[in-house]
Amino acid sequence: MARLFITLYAGIIVSFYVFLFSVEIIATSLSYDVGAQDSRNTLMGYVALLSRVKAAAGEQAMQEAMHEVANLNAMLASEVTDPVVLNHPKIKALPSPGGMVDQIDLEEHEPAYFRLAEDTRVFRVIDDPDAELWAKERLLNTLAQWGLLLVMGLIVGVWFFYLHRKLKRLELASGRIAAGDFSARVGEDGGSRVGGLNRAFNGMAERVEQLIASHKRLTNAVAHELRTPIFRLRCQLELLEHGCAKEEHDQFVEGMEADLEELETMVDELLTFARMERADLDVNLVSTDLDHWLNQQLPMLIRSSDLPLSLNIDQPVSAMVDSKLLQRAITNLVRNADKYGREQVRICLLQTADIAQICVDDDGPGIPPSERERVLEPFERLDSARTRKTGGYGLGLTIVREIVAYHRGSVLIEDAPLGGARIIINLPRSV
Repeated sequence: MARLFITLYAGIIVSFYVFLFSVEIIATSLSYDVGAQDSRNTLMGYVALLSRVKAAAGEQAMQEAMHEVANLNAMLASEVTDPVVLNHPKIKALPSPGGMVDQIDLEEHEPAYFRLAEDTRVFRVIDDPDAELWAKERLLNTLAQWGLLLVMGLIVGVWFFYLHRKLKRLELASGRIAAGDFSARVGEDGGSRVGGLNRAFNGMAERVEQLIASHKRLTNAVAHELRTPIFRLRCQLELLEHGCAKEEHDQFVEGMEADLEELETMVDELLTFARMERADLDVNLVSTDLDHWLNQQLPMLIRSSDLPLSLNIDQPVSAMVDSKLLQRAITNLVRNADKYGREQVRICLLQTADIAQICVDDDGPGIPPSERERVLEPFERLDSARTRKTGGYGLGLTIVREIVAYHRGSVLIEDAPLGGARIIINLPRSV
């Protein structure tokens, strides 16, 4: 964190000075240096004044006036006698009267050079290094620079302190998750939030918690569900090894084939569920006329149900769907209704203002309101009418819910007009 603070602080300071330097360069290139122009105007005023003093009162009065004006401005005035300076092109080009504020070669200070009217001599005015005024200015400049660094440091330090505290909470929460506490979350209030990071972290933590819980349920369910068919297969193999009549042999073989089919079905559902949990599906949503599509699917759905199946369409409606996935979802619902229905299964197509509804009804025992949310969870079965014998592996409705979620829809369970359960797929209508 210390390195991050130093890097951030240095970056802000450097950026600030680069900004000031850039503004100065742009201002100078677009117009002119106001300070330098003011100095030149002041210098030309003194040149005109001293020229008049010399013309009116003589050389001595001019010299006294020049030094007095320089002293009042905390500066030193003198005649230039250095041949190198006098032969410089800028000095040789200096008019009489005239003046300039510029450096000649590598002079330490930025002096002012001038000539008086009808006088070939060159005079120079520079800041008096021993004057109290410039000493105070240097002190103020130093204090301003260090003060700026200190104030910027305090501002960045306070901001960084609160940022560090927020990041520390995220670090502690991530440590808890790494230690196995998947319920760890961070606050999303203003005092804890770091942009959208907290919300994203909580979403990730919740997703991880759901996946871990799902994988635990999956592991337990696989171990539990595999035990029965494997036990039956082992028993039937042992009986076949001891020899038996042809009729019994055929029964054992049929039983083994049924157990293998059960295992294959279970593995298929488990793999489908695992792919959906990982969001590992290629979804291709296309605007589809559901009334026409359901009529096309009806022969296949009838074959999936031992009970008579009917289709009622309220009125034509379209939605964005993946035909293959939606077919899987409705097939699961029809098979579910066929297991628990007594005499018939019905599919209805309805619509509201912005929702297309596909309903699958049965006339079975129904699902109690208190159990309707639970049966949509993976590996959940009802304990009474919907027993293990008919309840599959508890993944059929979960797969339906996941498929509908890929369509940005929802699944509801209600009482069916036939007396059993109505499972509704809500899909957003397409224009």
